[in-house]
Amino acid sequence: MKVAIIGELMVILLPLNDPIGKSASGKTLVVASSHGNRRTSLKIDNNPVIVNANAYIRPKTQTKSRSRKRRGRVTRRKKS
Repeated sequence: MKVAIIGELMVILLPLNDPIGKSASGKTLVVASSHGNRRTSLKIDNNPVIVNANAYIRPKTQTKSRSRKRRGRVTRRKKS
């Protein structure tokens, strides 16, 4: 991973994952990642810049799940 300041922009370069892998939850496919917080050589106000970046895609087969409302009454246990 490389980080640079170009004009008024901070530019982050991440290598593409090859092969594209599943995220920890398995819901997305990770295209590129810093693999957690990474300290860079870039400094602002004499403090190192720390970067965490993830680029991912959602598989086409994935659909949003809609939760159904529970019917009926929720009963609570009485304290003894």
